Formats: sequence, structure tokens, C-alpha cells
Amino acid sequence: MIVQCCVCGRIRRDAQWTIPSRHQLQNQQISHTYCPICAHKTLLEYRKTRSALNSSLTPKVTLQSV
Repeated sequence: MIVQCCVCGRIRRDAQWTIPSRHQLQNQQISHTYCPICAHKTLLEYRKTRSALNSSLTPKVTLQSV
């Protein structure tokens, strides 16, 4: 079974991520995951989006002096 990055399409062979040739993917069972580079980029994007979403949902409380 070939393990392929679901973002960039690289395949894992012997603990190395390489760009596949067409014949490597023909008639093969493929399992998808993230390569280390795409996993890092995706995680950073997720954290950035989540942080922006959380800050927009946080109620703005102001204290007024009496």
C-alpha cells in the first residue's frame, strides 16, 4: 500500500517523502495522510483560524466608571 500526502501528493517510501511518477501510482492501493511539511503548514493555518474565530466570538466587556 502506498501512503500519499493528501495536500501535496508526495508519497512515503522508506521514511522519505518524494514526488511520485505516474507508474508508481497505477494499480496501487493508496492511503492518505499528511507529509511533515504539509502537516506543519496545516496546523499553523488551523491555529491561526481558530485564534481569529475565538477572538471574534469573545464578548467585549467594558467597565464603566461610576
